[in-house]
Amino acid sequence: MAFNFSQAFLELLGNVAKEKLSEKAGVHGTGLDWFLKISEHLLYERGEVQLVLSGDKSKDRFLNQDPVSILSQYHAERPIHPGLPYVEVVDFVKPWLEKGSVSIKIEPKAEAFALERFASPNTRALQKEALQRMQEVKRMTRDSRTVRLSGWHGEPSNIVLQIQQAAYSQQVQSNLVLDYAGDGKLGASLRELLIDEFGGRLPGLDDRRLVNSLGVAILVFFWDTDAKGHGHWAPFWVPRTRDTAVFNYAEWHCSASGAAEWPLPDDRTPETFEDYILDDLWNELEEEIGLYPEDFSERIVGSPLIPMALCREMIRGGKPQLFFAGFVNIGRQALVERMNDARLKLARKRKQMNTPEPIEVFPYPKFMTPKVFGDPDSVAVGYQDAQFTSEGAACLYYAYRLLGGLRERISNHGGKNDEG
Repeated sequence: MAFNFSQAFLELLGNVAKEKLSEKAGVHGTGLDWFLKISEHLLYERGEVQLVLSGDKSKDRFLNQDPVSILSQYHAERPIHPGLPYVEVVDFVKPWLEKGSVSIKIEPKAEAFALERFASPNTRALQKEALQRMQEVKRMTRDSRTVRLSGWHGEPSNIVLQIQQAAYSQQVQSNLVLDYAGDGKLGASLRELLIDEFGGRLPGLDDRRLVNSLGVAILVFFWDTDAKGHGHWAPFWVPRTRDTAVFNYAEWHCSASGAAEWPLPDDRTPETFEDYILDDLWNELEEEIGLYPEDFSERIVGSPLIPMALCREMIRGGKPQLFFAGFVNIGRQALVERMNDARLKLARKRKQMNTPEPIEVFPYPKFMTPKVFGDPDSVAVGYQDAQFTSEGAACLYYAYRLLGGLRERISNHGGKNDEG
């Protein structure tokens, strides 16, 4: 079926008008008021415009997010692939393909983490100023209990993660503000001090001057069928907004991502990887794209979620990141509807609770689709020009390796999608 741009644009305008009416915004305004409100919404609150605008990621006052610049600064490290600013800690893809599963356990420490000071006398004042500025621009809207990863032991098929309770505000004074220099009167940035100390390498995971909180990210794959009936597994990307603390340049991003949060004391949470870490990933999937455990097909690959790698991200100074993949029996259109519904539900919830946290994704663009990459090499070469985050590109890089090994098993999937 041919794509009708004018029809899609009219549908977009209709949807925007409905959103504004549902918010009771400007119902009694003039035609000009409505025109300005809708224009503002299209420019700043929709991905159709924002996803084609670019910015200099090296100029962010808190965090240099330009992969090329960052890779040159950590020249002594070996990235997972040229162009991708991640260092591999553990590759789970190989043991998963060999054994059909991997075992990940946790080893929680009893005491909470305390952020240690840098030797430079002005650094503490710089960190406090950065925290205040992050709060002012709403990149930090609340404090929370995060999971610090300080080390690991074992082998890729059977690994134990050493974790400790930390605070998000500690991360906002370390990994998230590495390039903040204020007005320059307080000396070098945290990244400059660390690179000078380690000579182009990342500090150790156990360096207590950085929180190194554990992040989780997943790329969800759905069965996509073309007009001729040919099907393949396709990744579901989401259009990320400019309101987040990081990866805030309006680009295509992983299906869901976030920071693992330490459970509350009264929860009496079992000390397992599933309850401490995976539970947060399930929450992100529900909040961001409206997916639940029952939506994921275990019969395709034997597990709803597949851990692919544990990496350290250069942009945030070695912050650890777990990458996952999952497969759902839901078609693209149904996924888009779920994502948009989940976004509106979350926005209403935060409005009712009067919480200032930003919504992390735009409504799914009406007449835009993300670029399709053919292999891991093309991902690493082309993701920046195609407006993808480096985190999303790294997740896809591992997913292609996984798909290559699973090709025979999943090519005969042949299941019908739920498009309802």
